[in-house]
Amino acid sequence: GNQRFIQHQPQYPDQSAGRLQEVAQTQHPFVTILSCADSRVPAEIVFDQGIGDIFDVRIAGNIAIPEAIGSIEYAVVLLGTPVLMVLGHERCGAVTAAVQNEALLGDISSFVKAIKPAVERVKDQSGDAVENAVVANVQYQIERLKRSPLLTERLQSGKLKIVGGRYDLDTGRVTIIT
Repeated sequence: GNQRFIQHQPQYPDQSAGRLQEVAQTQHPFVTILSCADSRVPAEIVFDQGIGDIFDVRIAGNIAIPEAIGSIEYAVVLLGTPVLMVLGHERCGAVTAAVQNEALLGDISSFVKAIKPAVERVKDQSGDAVENAVVANVQYQIERLKRSPLLTERLQSGKLKIVGGRYDLDTGRVTIIT
């Protein structure tokens, strides 16, 4: 689907009135995606999918906080999604704030706190600090997800695969990074 999206040849699957009725009473998404809440990264569009295809958990900085993990466990265990993707993106504002260690108002600072461990891992790495942190954050959030006993059981039984991805805002391309 991402190839169709970047080539500007979308098929818009599963977006008909029939599909709406088909999934009205039950859902069977084939993937769970933990992605950033950024308005430029809508999973159903960038993967050219439709209603009921993706269980999409969106939160700034694609962070695996308890509420997000609970939503993911629901999708993986109760709905049976076999793939879980953590999707970061270039120029992420939450990651940028964590790299710059900015003082933020209200609960916005909670995102920075959840990303800081990833930033620390790459702070001495050469290259673009934000880009390095975007990738490190995807990897770190995957590690956090693997601490879930429910997800670990699914991984060990072969019923779940976890992958990390990076979305390029300029091209629309998703690259697998883990």
